Amino acid sequence: MAGRGSSGSLDVTEGVIWRQLLLLCVPVFFSSFFQEAYSLVNTFVVGQYAGKAALGGIQATAPLVDLAVGFSVGMGTGFAVVCSQYFGARDEERLSASVHTAMTIALVGGLAVSVLGSFLAEPILSLMGTPADLMA
Repeated sequence: MAGRGSSGSLDVTEGVIWRQLLLLCVPVFFSSFFQEAYSLVNTFVVGQYAGKAALGGIQATAPLVDLAVGFSVGMGTGFAVVCSQYFGARDEERLSASVHTAMTIALVGGLAVSVLGSFLAEPILSLMGTPADLMA
């Protein structure tokens, strides 16, 4: 089974490979599952109680949401590669710096995407050809 590193983190660099992969894949699976479950429940509830226009509005913005989520996942994967290299090298100082840098970029990037999304959503949806009755 995976041991604990000196920082208290789970060390998946040693041990039986299938167990390590399972430990890494389970959280990713549940993350994807809950994202899809949220989308399905959201679509069901809005479709049942808010009408076709509201459901169309959600579906019209889905590509933008998918773009933001996909970009975030890609950035997170890149950060994980850098952090895992320092973790594997047992370089705690650089690992700490890379984790803090990743968290800072994630927070600043999240705020930037939120602010820009608020201002640019309507122009982008217009460029995508979204019908005027769905814009509101």
